[in-house]
Amino acid sequence: MKNKDILNLYYKVQLIRSMEEKIIELYEEQEIRCPVHLSIGQEAIAAGISQALNPNDIAMSNHRSHSHYLAKGCNIKKMIFELYGKKEGCSGGKGGSMHLIDLNKNFYGSTPIVASTIPIAAGLAFAEKITRSRNTIVVIYFGDGAYESGNFHEVLNFSSLHSLKILFVCENNSYSVYSPLKYRQPKNLIISDVAKSHGIKSCLIDGNKADSIFQKTLDIRREIIQSNKPYFIELRTYRYFEHCGVNNDDSLNYRNPKVTEQWKKKCPLKYLKKKYSIHKLEFDKIELSINKKLEKYFLLAKLKSFPKKKDLSSNIYAK
Repeated sequence: MKNKDILNLYYKVQLIRSMEEKIIELYEEQEIRCPVHLSIGQEAIAAGISQALNPNDIAMSNHRSHSHYLAKGCNIKKMIFELYGKKEGCSGGKGGSMHLIDLNKNFYGSTPIVASTIPIAAGLAFAEKITRSRNTIVVIYFGDGAYESGNFHEVLNFSSLHSLKILFVCENNSYSVYSPLKYRQPKNLIISDVAKSHGIKSCLIDGNKADSIFQKTLDIRREIIQSNKPYFIELRTYRYFEHCGVNNDDSLNYRNPKVTEQWKKKCPLKYLKKKYSIHKLEFDKIELSINKKLEKYFLLAKLKSFPKKKDLSSNIYAK
């Protein structure tokens, strides 16, 4: 890969990791009052895919949205302000961690209702088709839990039938809150294979290697543009922390600690550092720069104002 791609990938992965480690550090102060769903362990997916996109490509996310927002190049400062519920946040301080949006970067938002953004993303892709946009795709991120919704299967059928330029990205971390996939679905299920039954090309790849994800997504994006058809990627990954919150939850005994340790050995950040160790000095500078910036923005967020009561009725789409 080109050096600039390596450094950009590292920047994205490190930014996501540093942001969420800062959230963990400060969460106990109870000034961040919204629930948070951390992406630590899953950073490579958003980094690799976003690196392969064009600026005009659209992305949407789910409740675990930090990585997708940051990797798309969205406003870091406004995200932090949003975590603190401040009026200058990306959602006006009213949405919190699970409602991130930055239309300037074509990140069309995230919502916590499982699978709820999948049909919205399909609608955006359908709109792009109507307006005859030739070089734009829509990316929709979701977890393995979304597979179990009606939205998922209906949208795959619709997208295939209408030849929409949409990339479905399933971040399969094997758990829906506390429920392992093996207790929710038939044995040996491969989610990406289901896409093929709808006439959609699909693949299953390692979710820990940002460089491989980037290179594969470049090819997939090119194919989507040329064929005017959707594509489906399933990436095996793992979250290190609890489903919602900043703590480890091994005490609940729904995950085997040995399995968690095995996944940590495949850490996306460690992988990049080891494989591209020739860039260690540049990596160190990137990490230092990110941490300084985050320190500044988190301090600044505490000084900003909260929304006014009248703002409660603004930006409401249904009453």
